[in-house]
Amino acid sequence: MSEEIQSEGDISATAVAVAHFRALETGRDDRLFSDPLAAHFVDASGLPIGSIGLSDVTASRVYESVVTRTKFLDDALREAAASGAVKQLVVLGAGLDTRARRLVLPGVESAYELDLPHLFSFKRRALDSAPTTPIGAAFPVIDVAADLLADDWGTHLVAAGFDAKLPTAWVVGSLHLLHD
Repeated sequence: MSEEIQSEGDISATAVAVAHFRALETGRDDRLFSDPLAAHFVDASGLPIGSIGLSDVTASRVYESVVTRTKFLDDALREAAASGAVKQLVVLGAGLDTRARRLVLPGVESAYELDLPHLFSFKRRALDSAPTTPIGAAFPVIDVAADLLADDWGTHLVAAGFDAKLPTAWVVGSLHLLHD
């Protein structure tokens, strides 16, 4: 996004900016999706949104990208779950994504979110203090602390209970991959 985006404490400004854009969309009357935790994550971060260093034009484009990607992935995951094609969900670089907690995904038995340990520390604290509980996941959401660039995150994922034999939906940044 921008080299000016910095980290503050446990959480990166990029993750907060993406949550901010999801919160803005959630507040619209004609919203494409609802993420009731996004604004809480932004508030809990303590990071002033104006400090992320994006021009108005860039922020508008990033907002559109985040909203479009979120809507697309949410719909694709709901469709795959409804068809019975998915038993597990894996979100690589989960950041402040709440998809595994807010979507109703019938047939999904577990979700694994992978990201840095300090991000999960923040996310757990923020979830514990959230004024609302998301409606959705009827399955466990398992945090898998791993540096996706430096660790053997596959080993961490399997150690957390991931079963490579089960059909899995993978969310990787803006990509959506199904593997069965």
